[in-house]
Amino acid sequence: MKFSCVILNGGNSRRLGVENKGLLKIKEKTLIEIVYEVVKPLFEEVLIITNSPGGIKSLGLKAKIFQDEITGFGPLGGIYTGLKKISTEKAFFVACDMPLIDERLIRNMSREALYHDAVCPAYEEFIEPLHAFYGIRCIEAIESILAMKKSMKVREIYNYVNTLFYKVSEKDFKTFFNINSWEDFKKAESMMV
Repeated sequence: MKFSCVILNGGNSRRLGVENKGLLKIKEKTLIEIVYEVVKPLFEEVLIITNSPGGIKSLGLKAKIFQDEITGFGPLGGIYTGLKKISTEKAFFVACDMPLIDERLIRNMSREALYHDAVCPAYEEFIEPLHAFYGIRCIEAIESILAMKKSMKVREIYNYVNTLFYKVSEKDFKTFFNINSWEDFKKAESMMV
């Protein structure tokens, strides 16, 4: 696919009590490695946006590693940085703490990314903006959002650009399971086949 992929490794891990949850291991692989191994064969390039590059560099992944250009804006800042650093027009963005992502779903969503500035999966009233495609046209939208300082929610982007909410099944929506607590971590371990 002629897209980039950006793995977001930001945020703090207060509930887990670790410095970088992307470096937590399930079956001898870090969460970042698990996600990287799914996306690497699919994309022209893989970038990792992180504010803790040291531990990630030690993994030896063939990914470009960048720190947030703007800090304090959570995933919105990571998406902004990723869009400024990619060498393609669009990229798939995924949080590093989603170890159950599915290659088939990413491929299916990528077809729609050719025609939209943003493609975000949706199941009933739920959406997952950290498993979505964004194009460089979103940079201006993010700058507008940040200038207003009223919200740091990624979903605000969709009010500014041509967005497709890609309908997924309940089964597909389970692939967006992310790890925010030790209970989530144990659940993810049991779900990994």
